[in-house]
Amino acid sequence: MLATLLGAGAFVDAFRVSDGNTWLWSSKPGSASRVNANSGRVDMRQPLVDARGHRVRISQNDKHLILHDLDTGRVTSVDLVRMGFTGTLNVGVESDISVLLHDDTVVVVDRAKGLVRVLDPVTLRASKHVLRLPPPIVGGAFDKDGTLWLAVPSQGTVVAAEVSEKSARAARTEAVTEPDADLAMTTLDDGALAIDRRLGTLTVVGGDGVRSTRVRASLDDAEAPPRTVGGVAAVTLPKERAVVVLKVGKEKLSTSRFEVPDGVEPGTAVAYAGRIYVPDDKKPAVHVFSASGKRMDTLDMNGAKGELELEVREGKLFINAPDSSQARVVDEDGSSQEINKYREDVTGGSGVNSRVMPAPKPGDKDSKDRDEEQGPPGPPVPVTAVAGDEKVNVSWGGAALNGGAIRHYQVAWNGGSRKVRGSRSLIVDGLTNGKAYTFRVVATNKFGEGPPALSEPVTPTDQTPGQPRNVKAAAAPDEGGAKVTWDAVSGARDYIVTTLQNGLPSNVPPTTVTDNQAIIRGLTYGEAYRFTVQARNDSGAGGEASAPSNEVRPYAAPSPPQNPRAQGTGANQVTVYWDPAAANGDPVSKYVVTPSAGNPVTVGGNARQAVVNGLPTGQTITFQITAHNQAGAGNPATTSAKVGQAPTITIGSTPGDYNSVTVNFSVDGHGMAVRNCTAKAAGGNAYTGSCSQIVVKGLYPGKSYTLVVNATNDIGTGEARKAGATKRLLGTVRCKNGPTGEQQTYCDKGVRVYDAPAQTANPAYRAFDGQRKQAVCKRIDPYPANDDRSIKTAWIYNNNKSSRWWIKLPDGKWIPHIWLNLDAGDGDTANLAILPKC
Repeated sequence: MLATLLGAGAFVDAFRVSDGNTWLWSSKPGSASRVNANSGRVDMRQPLVDARGHRVRISQNDKHLILHDLDTGRVTSVDLVRMGFTGTLNVGVESDISVLLHDDTVVVVDRAKGLVRVLDPVTLRASKHVLRLPPPIVGGAFDKDGTLWLAVPSQGTVVAAEVSEKSARAARTEAVTEPDADLAMTTLDDGALAIDRRLGTLTVVGGDGVRSTRVRASLDDAEAPPRTVGGVAAVTLPKERAVVVLKVGKEKLSTSRFEVPDGVEPGTAVAYAGRIYVPDDKKPAVHVFSASGKRMDTLDMNGAKGELELEVREGKLFINAPDSSQARVVDEDGSSQEINKYREDVTGGSGVNSRVMPAPKPGDKDSKDRDEEQGPPGPPVPVTAVAGDEKVNVSWGGAALNGGAIRHYQVAWNGGSRKVRGSRSLIVDGLTNGKAYTFRVVATNKFGEGPPALSEPVTPTDQTPGQPRNVKAAAAPDEGGAKVTWDAVSGARDYIVTTLQNGLPSNVPPTTVTDNQAIIRGLTYGEAYRFTVQARNDSGAGGEASAPSNEVRPYAAPSPPQNPRAQGTGANQVTVYWDPAAANGDPVSKYVVTPSAGNPVTVGGNARQAVVNGLPTGQTITFQITAHNQAGAGNPATTSAKVGQAPTITIGSTPGDYNSVTVNFSVDGHGMAVRNCTAKAAGGNAYTGSCSQIVVKGLYPGKSYTLVVNATNDIGTGEARKAGATKRLLGTVRCKNGPTGEQQTYCDKGVRVYDAPAQTANPAYRAFDGQRKQAVCKRIDPYPANDDRSIKTAWIYNNNKSSRWWIKLPDGKWIPHIWLNLDAGDGDTANLAILPKC
C-alpha cells in the first residue's frame, strides 16, 4: 500500500472525513474516491498504484485513516492531524484478519488464531497488550461506545473486550449457546447479536443482559454484516433466499421472516433506518424492503460488476461496487443519489484542492501506460527517528516508484532540511538537547514530489538506554515470518528491530515494538536473515544497537498444490493428480489426499499422484490435497471425480476393403452403461456404429492406418488403437491388337511406362497385356485435352477406354490409366475417386 495517494500540495485538505466525507475504493483503476455524503459528489480521487486490482478495506474517522490491502496484507496509516503518512505494517494474508479503528484505538483481529492485538493508530506499532481467546473466533467490530465484540464458538460465548493503548482484556463473557456451536455475529450499537446456526437461536448481549429468541426457520447458512446500526438487525439465509428481521426492543425481541422475489440471489442484507437493503448477487441492484418484508424499491447499479459492499458510515448507507465506477449514498428517508467514482468534472467545496487522474477507459490509447504505473512516488513510510547526543539518526522505507526512479529524498525538520540521494538514512547533527524534533521525508521522481511521511517527535539527549542483549531469532511459520526476542532494557520505551541480509540492512522496513519481542513479516521464505535491536527511551533517544542475532531462514506451510485433477481409474478407485505446491522455505515432506467419503491417502513429498481405493462406485467424490512441511499443513487444493473406470476396449479383427476397414471390437464398461462408440483412422473423421463393429470409410487402397476406437461411460472415455490396412488395388494391363494392317501388331511391343506422368517424359519400360500391376495413386495429365501431347483414348486396343489420369506404380513409374484396368472403380474415369491424388 506504499502508493501515491495524494500529491504533497493537496495534502492539507485531502483526508478530512468530517462533514459527511467518506472514502470509497475502486479496484480496477486502483483509486480511492472521496465522497461527500450530503451531496453525493466525488470531490477528489487519487490513484493507489500499488493496489490496482486489489481488495482494499478503508477504516476512517476524523483523526486517522487506515488502508488495509487484503491481497498483500499491507496496512498503511495516515495521521489526519499532522497530515502525513506515518505507519506501515504487514499483517500477512495467511490468516483471517481484520484491522479495526475506533477513536484512537486500532486493533488487529486474527480470527483464525484467536488474537486481538492493539496498535498505535499513528505508527501502527504493536503494543504489548494482546487478548488471547480460544481460536477460531468470529465477528469483530466496535459498538458506538468503543467496546469490541467477539464470539468464541468452541465455548459458546460472546466476549466484550476493552482495548486501548493501556490494556486488552475480556471485560465481559456471556454464554449464549452450547459449546462447539456454529456461530455468526454482528455487533450492534450497544452489544452484539449471536446467531446459532444449528439451534436456530438469536441471542442479544447488551447492557440490559442476555436475551434469546428461537427462529422458526433453518439458520444453517445464516449471514450477517459485521456491524449493524440501529435497533433492527437483518440475518440473511442465502439458500432459502430469505431474510430474518430482528427488532431489538427494550423489553422484548421480535422476529419476522420474508422471502426475496424470484430471480433475486440475495447477498448479505443490511438494516438501515428501519429498512432492509438486500444486494442482488445475480445482477447489479439492491432491493429495498420494509422490516415486515414489503418490497419498497430497487436501487439499480447499472453497469456495476462484481459484489456490492453495503456499509453505514456518517449516518448514511453507502453502496459501493469496488470493481466498477458505480456507487450510491442512501439517506434515512430512503432517498438515494448515484455516485460516479470515475467522473472527471470534479468540483469541491471551498478550500478543497481537487486533483483527479481519470480512470482508464476501454480503448483509451493511454490505458496501457496507466495500467503499468505513472505518477509521483509513494510515501516513504515508516520514518524512524532515533535521537542521540545533539543528533538524530533518521531512516525511512523505500517509496513506491510509480513509473519513475527515485531521484532524491527531501528530509526536513524544524530548523533545517537536506536532500539525500542513493540512501535511505541520514544523521542530522548539530541539534539541541532537550528540544523535540519531527522529521518529514518526501520522495521525488520525474513526475514530481510524493506525499510526505512523518516520524514521531524525538528529543536529543545524552541519556540513552542500554544495549539489548541475548537477541535470538527463530522462524515463526504460524506468523508468516520470524520471531525475534531479547532481554528487556531498563528505561526503554520501545525497540527498533532492523532486518539484515548479508550483514547490511535489507529492504524490509524497521519494526518498532514496545515489548521485548517482535514478529517480522515481509521476509522471503528460505532466505537467510539476521536482526539487530536498538532500545529507545521516552525522549526517543536510542542506545547502541545489539549484536546481530543468529541466522534464521523463515518458512511457512506450503501453498496449495497446483492444477489439481482426478480421474476414476477403477470400479472403486480414483487417481488424484496435482502439480507441486510452493514449499515456502521448507521442503514438502508429504501430501495428504482426503476424500469426502473414504480414508485419506498419504504419499511422499515428491509424489504427483495418489490412488484412492474403497470408494463408492458411481458417486462423485471431492478430494482435498494438502502439502505438508515442518510448519504443518498448507491450505488445500480441491478437485472431484466420479468413482469408476472409463471403458476398456479390445480391438479384434480389422478386415479391409479398398476404401474402408471394418473394425470389430469389444467394450468393458466396468459395470456402467457404454455409449458413444466411435472409430476412425488416426487424424481422420470418426464414424459411429454399434459398440462391437464400426466401418471406417474414406480410406485409400493399399495403405496402413492406425485405427482408433473410443467408448464412453459416466466416468470418461476409453480408447484403444490397432494397426490396420486397406486392400491393395490391382489392375490388369490391357492392349489387344486390332483387326487390320499395323493394328494387328500394335500391342506386341507392349505399352510404355514412363518416369513421370507425361507422354513427353522418358520411357522407363514397357508393360504387356495381361500383366498385373498395383495402383498406388493418381495424377491428372499435365497437358490440356486438346493438346496432341496429352493422353486421350486407348482406341480399339482397350475397348475405346478414355481417361486423362496417370497411375503411379509401386516402383515410382507411371502408366496411363487407359492401359490399366483396375479391379475396382475403374469405370469412374472422370474422377477415379477410388485412388488418392499423388
